[in-house]
Amino acid sequence: MGTDGDSQSERTGGAFKSLSSGIRALCLNRNFWTFMVFLFVSVLFWCIQTFNGYTSVSVSYNIRLVNLPSERIVTSYVPESVTVSLSGRGFSMLSEIFGSRHDEVMIDYSTLPKNGECATVDFNTWKKIFSKVLDEGVTVSSVSVSPLEIYTSVGQYKQVPVISKVMVSTAHDYVLLSSEVSPQYVNVYAPESIYDTISAVYTASRSFPSLSDTTEAMVAIEPIKGVKVVPDSVRVSMCVDLLTSKVVKVPVLVENQPEDCLVRTFPHMLDVSFRVSSSMYSMANAEDFSLVVDYKSMSSDVRKCKVFVRSRPDFVSALTIRPSHVEYVIEKCKKSE
Repeated sequence: MGTDGDSQSERTGGAFKSLSSGIRALCLNRNFWTFMVFLFVSVLFWCIQTFNGYTSVSVSYNIRLVNLPSERIVTSYVPESVTVSLSGRGFSMLSEIFGSRHDEVMIDYSTLPKNGECATVDFNTWKKIFSKVLDEGVTVSSVSVSPLEIYTSVGQYKQVPVISKVMVSTAHDYVLLSSEVSPQYVNVYAPESIYDTISAVYTASRSFPSLSDTTEAMVAIEPIKGVKVVPDSVRVSMCVDLLTSKVVKVPVLVENQPEDCLVRTFPHMLDVSFRVSSSMYSMANAEDFSLVVDYKSMSSDVRKCKVFVRSRPDFVSALTIRPSHVEYVIEKCKKSE
């Protein structure tokens, strides 16, 4: 064990000696230093050529709206930042690329061109805004949000209902019990010109296919130009349950039967089978169904008539009656004296 350790130490020490000898020889090599000088000059020349020419970069700036009258609120979407494409000579662009002194630009609401309740920041206005913060020689080529339309109102708002545009489908053997939005009403702030035209808002179109369990999701409110909605998203709850089969025995009743007749059906009790959700299984009973035959459809030549469902619970599906036709006998009743 000791011999192996000593051999390993000797090999490691030899490797370090060889490496240090190689570095020492390289430093004493005149050709190496000549190469390094030419490499430095080439890199310096490339940087001068690159940064002395025109170049374009994209820079993100935070924006802030100032000088908005205290009685007015913004009802349209105003982004927190914009991306600006800048052009200029390379050296003049360095402060915009690596600097942080112009992280935020101010939009002065009082100086913006206005059309009624809408103030517009067009490209020329953007150029004027950025000219105050950009170094000389740097110009604006484009702005990600141009034009920016800023709608305002005096702060009036009203509550309107939320209408869901969520589409739900369930997996096989499952049923959708309910789909509800919360909150059901939201506050809308709008300019006076369109305030009275807004009676409801809609959720964004979303699709939830093949659900097999109760699901909740946050869904955004569909935007309306110039309108602020609070909150701007709602929770959609989709209650899904497993379907199960059930069979109950229901008596057959006779409609339009004359007082002097008695109609007997064979059989008198029929099997009614249906599908119902597990949570509603105990709520579907024989008393909730009504089966009838119509006396007016009976005749002496035909001894069978069709059975109709007159009432049933709304929460059952795939309802089947067995048998679907029954035999009958019409008995004349004696009138009492």
